[in-house]
Amino acid sequence: YPVLVDRVSGAQMAREAIRLASANRDGEYYHSTRNNCTNNLVIVMNSVLPEEKKARMWAIPHLIYNFRATTPITVPSYLKKKGALGGAEFTIDAANLQDYLKPPPAADSHTAGAPEGA
Repeated sequence: YPVLVDRVSGAQMAREAIRLASANRDGEYYHSTRNNCTNNLVIVMNSVLPEEKKARMWAIPHLIYNFRATTPITVPSYLKKKGALGGAEFTIDAANLQDYLKPPPAADSHTAGAPEGA
């Protein structure tokens, strides 16, 4: 799904994602609602989204987590409703799965990396 932000916000989101990806995670644990791949993406998006498009992480602050903001199957529709995500770019299904599993074409070992015309 495309994230509906301007170029500046997209660059800020990329910087924040890199900053978080390079943080020391020693002693950190996975948590199904508070520290997982889905809600960490939502946190990165929330860092640049305007208030009306941000996902609310808590249904009741510090008591009940908002499962729409952390459960992988619910997050896209929740963020689309808020206007933060566009429609699906493509869908992988049984009909096209094999197209995505094919290895990329092999580069010609004699010319790989060589300047054009060499």
